[in-house]
Amino acid sequence: MKLHLISNNNHKIMKSIIHDTKERIYYSLMLAPASTSGFNVCSASGDCEKFCVSFTGKGGIPTVQQARIRKTLLFMNERELFFELLENDICKLVEFAYQQKKQLVIRLNTFSDLAFELIKPELFKTFHDVIFIDYTKRKDRILRYVRNLFPKNYFLAYSNNEKSEDFSMYALQNGVNVSFVVRRPKQIPLKIEGFSVTDADYSDSWIIDNKGTIGILKAKGKLISSDSPFVLNSFDQINAQLSYEMLAYAI
Repeated sequence: MKLHLISNNNHKIMKSIIHDTKERIYYSLMLAPASTSGFNVCSASGDCEKFCVSFTGKGGIPTVQQARIRKTLLFMNERELFFELLENDICKLVEFAYQQKKQLVIRLNTFSDLAFELIKPELFKTFHDVIFIDYTKRKDRILRYVRNLFPKNYFLAYSNNEKSEDFSMYALQNGVNVSFVVRRPKQIPLKIEGFSVTDADYSDSWIIDNKGTIGILKAKGKLISSDSPFVLNSFDQINAQLSYEMLAYAI
């Protein structure tokens, strides 16, 4: 099956396919992160830009990065063609999923953070039987999500970061899943500050199946040994952050 923009050649996507228990298959759109292409597709990025997982594993191969840059330039410069190719890919995958008797899940922002719900809202109506998922650092997207101004088949998780302030607690209390990057997580606790906790590295299915859940992501690559404020050192640090945010949010 020849696809132009979408693939499942991604470690996390493959883990999701292997570990999902609900007969779902996962594919993703991988653009070049932040301003790598000359256009910023991650408007809320911060310290994570220096440590993006886009550059780990096969992502560090120059030809792979060049392919992602080409896709991003196509999106920026020839948007009509971009979405024509994207929809063509999704049509093929819908048929493939039907033949496999599985539910198709597509992650649109693997290394980007674009508001596809505003850029191409009709995409989600055209493919109403497809589940779309994303992580986002953009507060404006989460606010729309909380206010039910989102396609019903598009699920978001908020990515906690050094700019979150009291927003992670706001998201959790409003039923939004929130991911935290931890340097060397050991045994993951069942709950933190009363919220259920899950291993977000295991599968992206948690974004679909959970609400108001904390997802733990293990720091990867150069982020492990960095002093980046984007990564937390322990579960106690998450607990302390959320305790502080709960007070701030209450005020």
